[in-house]
Amino acid sequence: MRVFLLVILLGGCTLNTPISQFDSGIAEICTDGKNSYTHEGNTRQFTVLTSDDPDQIYNWCGPDAQACTNGLTVWLPSGPTCPSAAAHEMNHLFDQHYVDGPSVRHIL
Repeated sequence: MRVFLLVILLGGCTLNTPISQFDSGIAEICTDGKNSYTHEGNTRQFTVLTSDDPDQIYNWCGPDAQACTNGLTVWLPSGPTCPSAAAHEMNHLFDQHYVDGPSVRHIL
């Protein structure tokens, strides 16, 4: 146990805080067009496309997603679920993929 703690301390391990739908600036992401977001001193730029049509989200993101990103574009549902979806996708843009939790897809 001591060795484990020593490795973490000497390794410069950092703790990334997940982005929440209640964080400043998240609700503003729910507008089509060019956008940027800063988290823990890092800024990402991206394009946002929103839709209130579930078929359009399906076409953009596939059958298992309510929103998605490819790193350059973020596809989001419009309306009251947008801030939650936007926060989730921002976590992906900042390489915090653990927000999806463990799944067979991540294990294989």
